[in-house]
Amino acid sequence: SSPAVGESQEPPDQLTFFGGADQRLSPLERDRAMGLGAWIHLSKKSRRPDRSLAKFLDDVLKQSPEDSSLLAVLGSMAQEGRRSDLAINYYERARRYPATAEMALNGLATLYYDARRWDEALDCTDRLLVLDPGHARMSALKAEILLALGRREEAVTAAENALKFDPTLSDVR
Repeated sequence: SSPAVGESQEPPDQLTFFGGADQRLSPLERDRAMGLGAWIHLSKKSRRPDRSLAKFLDDVLKQSPEDSSLLAVLGSMAQEGRRSDLAINYYERARRYPATAEMALNGLATLYYDARRWDEALDCTDRLLVLDPGHARMSALKAEILLALGRREEAVTAAENALKFDPTLSDVR
């Protein structure tokens, strides 16, 4: 039975195009849209995509190797799947494009931090803070990296900056 007025009904787990839009797209554009749409749908539901979606998107990427959105999404999927080297590869390629630089640098900063690659992690946090000076989490991460590098005074400044934008960051205190 249909839901009553005002009640929401979960959409089906089947993605479709509106108004036959898939008929107007080239096969590459259709596959790209379907793959990215599936990733967005799963992300909104906090569900991890399986490897078949990553393989599908990687096949689309082979036809359009400079597609920054595909590179960034594949980086995110690889990072979620704990495939750090693959994620770094995709993100490094995606960071060259303005549309995906922030997403890629966010992923890279975390991956390099986790791998204790301090100089590369610091470079990513610095670049992100140029794009978004009020990014409190990235300022906090920068503080931790600077501490790991033995640069205590700079770490304190970065921590103060993080707290200025988000005073609830208790682990920074």
